[in-house]
Amino acid sequence: MSTNAVIDDPAQLERFRQAQAFHQSGQLAEASAIYEQLLAENADDINAMQSLGLLAHQLGDNEKARDMLERSAALAPESAFIQNNLGQVYLATGQVDRAEQAMLKATQINPDMVEPLLGLAEVYRYKQDWQRSANCYGIVLERDAKHVAALTG
Repeated sequence: MSTNAVIDDPAQLERFRQAQAFHQSGQLAEASAIYEQLLAENADDINAMQSLGLLAHQLGDNEKARDMLERSAALAPESAFIQNNLGQVYLATGQVDRAEQAMLKATQINPDMVEPLLGLAEVYRYKQDWQRSANCYGIVLERDAKHVAALTG
């Protein structure tokens, strides 16, 4: 869940790490509360913002997820991680063209990242562009011949 944004305040970093631990262990209410507190203290806290967006998406609150991730993308436009997650939210809300744009941007920012390629494969499946979908899965499999999502896509 990293955007590579540096947290200088040791206390804030500790709270963010605690929120991440809650998030990763499925204690989503606890994680959300800490992310919200961090944002209340600093409205531009990119780490808390993008993490809260991801959490909201996981909970099915795609409106909140979109808001948090669009704000995150405005603050960190060169984060492939944020662009990919934003693309996933767009896809979940039926905004297929916007999903494609975000995921393409993620692949341009970080060509080695496979998650946006998997997302693009889904976008192209949705558009019934089977060749482009297969090409995306093929690229992932070239990088990792045992990648489960690419093998089962």
